[in-house]
Amino acid sequence: MAPAMIEDFKNDPDFPPLYPVKFERNKYWNAKDLLQDASAHARVFLMCVNADEMRTILYQAGMMGFGGEYVYIAIQLATISWWGTYRKFLNDMMDQTLKKVYENVLILELINPVEDNGPFQDEIRDLALNEFDYTFAENETA
Repeated sequence: MAPAMIEDFKNDPDFPPLYPVKFERNKYWNAKDLLQDASAHARVFLMCVNADEMRTILYQAGMMGFGGEYVYIAIQLATISWWGTYRKFLNDMMDQTLKKVYENVLILELINPVEDNGPFQDEIRDLALNEFDYTFAENETA
């Protein structure tokens, strides 16, 4: 979970204790180890990862039998190509396992409630290009 979110939950006396699992995006991360560590402390997992990482984690959860008694809450931060989409199946060998695990997934998706935000989106596009060398595709929202 994001550090700010963890602090908010820690400060709420009505919220049960948290067990944040540090997730480092590198070539060595292992979904099985991540799930084994987290499952020793919780049955509800809040995930803020890109679509490929979520697919890997949920597939491993299915392979480990982490079905009905586990709940996965995913936060779809943006609709941009590098983040991916949580609702896309790839028609591969993983899909059958994923479809079963998806019965326990809640996806929270941020929407853009402001219709006339052209200047703001232009600013985001400029920042993405100048700071991160990322160019939004024609159909991507900023």
